[in-house]
Amino acid sequence: MLDKINLALLDKDKDYLNSFVEYVASTKSQKLQVIAFTEYKYLLNYLSEGQKQVDVLLVSRDFYKDVSSNCSGVIILLDDGKAEVCTRYKNIINKYQYGDKLTAEIMSIFSKNTVANYNFDFDEKKTKIIGVYSPAGGTGTTTVAVGASIQLAWEGKDVFYLNLENMPSTPLYFTGEQNDNLSTILYFIKSKAKNLAIKLDGAKCVDPSYKIHYFLPPDSIYDFNEDVSKEIITLLRELKGTNQYDKIIVDMSCEINKNNLAVLQYCDEIILVLEQDKTSEIKLQCMLKELRLLSPKNNCEIIEKFHLVVNKYSADTMWDEGKLKISEKELLIKIPWVENLTTFKEGLCRLDMNSEFGKAIYQMLLNI
Repeated sequence: MLDKINLALLDKDKDYLNSFVEYVASTKSQKLQVIAFTEYKYLLNYLSEGQKQVDVLLVSRDFYKDVSSNCSGVIILLDDGKAEVCTRYKNIINKYQYGDKLTAEIMSIFSKNTVANYNFDFDEKKTKIIGVYSPAGGTGTTTVAVGASIQLAWEGKDVFYLNLENMPSTPLYFTGEQNDNLSTILYFIKSKAKNLAIKLDGAKCVDPSYKIHYFLPPDSIYDFNEDVSKEIITLLRELKGTNQYDKIIVDMSCEINKNNLAVLQYCDEIILVLEQDKTSEIKLQCMLKELRLLSPKNNCEIIEKFHLVVNKYSADTMWDEGKLKISEKELLIKIPWVENLTTFKEGLCRLDMNSEFGKAIYQMLLNI
């Protein structure tokens, strides 16, 4: 088992090298050990010293021809976009992009070209997995899940948002580019691929505004129509095991099936989203009945994790609050209906987190 990937940069742009090295040292030091060179001869001197090796070499176009025959590691061209890219370049990444995206692409290319097995030593961080679930459709679970993710990110927490809905709307709230998606991740896990942690790191997107990590939606909704409960739990276990995140927010569909049941059992806490209407009352009772039938051993354990939340609350609506109860659990919070909660800007949906909705989300998270 190897504990770090040795990354080297060869580029004449000293300012760029300094910025990249500082970024990796401050954010990726658990996975990457980085060194930079402005001249090819300095790299050769480094490689000739004892047992030193380079796993990944990022190289500018100026030096590519020199190093392509003299480096045993994975060679990646740092493309500055100033000239047409020749087909002889096997691995290429854009030099000028956000650090998270740049390192994710490096990890993705490296994972496809290495046979070594890596075991990263992460700093200790107690990751909590919070599921957001509702037995009734249309209650706003995604709004609550996304709002919770944004609030946590605003508080300086490291957050992963995982959408497991059949019809996910992730690209509506977060932006990012990536070749891989959740379908690719499930395939990696099913095939028992080596270096799953590296593959996950290479497949994730990082929203540039909130710095929230996430995966792009699967290729097809049918990916979740089959039983992939073992793969989903492996994914959650791997994400949690990295100790990279303070919170993992899991946005779930409303079904009670093997996939959701496994996630409910694995979550540390569950936000149960309901509305002040008859549908929520009936669906809540149906859910409790299904849990008793499908998971008699774990039924009580799952119920203990529930935190009841009423979304889109209005003081003008008549309802019997006592009917939205599980055992002796009271409502955690009422999230008010907010006019014009969302605005669309440049194709993205933005939540007004300074509204009464945002204040309620903040209070909710304080009590979980």
